[in-house]
Amino acid sequence: LIYQGKYNYTFQYEFVINTVLILWVVYLLLGIRTRKDLNILFQLIGFTVIYVLMRGILEKYGWDPTLGDSPVGRIKVTFGNVNYLAGFITVLIPVFFMMSIPIGSEKRKTWLKDNSFSIIIFFCGLIILFLTKTRAAWAASLISIVFIIIVTFLVFYPKYRKFLTIFLLSSVILGFGILLFLYLNHEQSLFISDLTTTLRLKSIFTGEAFWGRLLSWEAAYSSILSSPIIGFGLG
Repeated sequence: LIYQGKYNYTFQYEFVINTVLILWVVYLLLGIRTRKDLNILFQLIGFTVIYVLMRGILEKYGWDPTLGDSPVGRIKVTFGNVNYLAGFITVLIPVFFMMSIPIGSEKRKTWLKDNSFSIIIFFCGLIILFLTKTRAAWAASLISIVFIIIVTFLVFYPKYRKFLTIFLLSSVILGFGILLFLYLNHEQSLFISDLTTTLRLKSIFTGEAFWGRLLSWEAAYSSILSSPIIGFGLG
């Protein structure tokens, strides 16, 4: 506010986002009193995710004139920035994943029917996340999902700990094996080169993805030295 956003081209977006977060906290404190209120809130969020997915698909193929008339590589829908959309959906994916997990013997018998809405929203969120092609959001969502799986098995299904350990170790080995294979062959095979480029992995393999981030850290350090008390805005 002091610098009126002149040091940040996304000031308007970030100001609105932070203001809305404060309003959401006020709403949650004053408006959510019963489980029914909470269910209505999650339904509202779920339908919002479905809406974002539909608009995202239209944007992806250039079928939404309000978002552009040509196909795009990464969707942002109405969020103004790909990373804002990725951040929005990264927060929701673990929430709806937790709501989809069967807990208890009775729950397991009817979990698919009882949690069908949460399951649908979870997979819609995964599709949106993939279409953003934001690597950090992919990693954050994967880590949160794995963490939830570990805690769920340890707390509610302790007899499956051995199975969980084997499954996680196998998944880690397989994942690193795939990444190593892509890294070793991204310059040898045209197909793998195109694949890693599409998934935005090639810039990681070549190191290009890190230079811009190092520049941001350097700029942040210089900004702190220049104005250590009030800074230069929201970031």
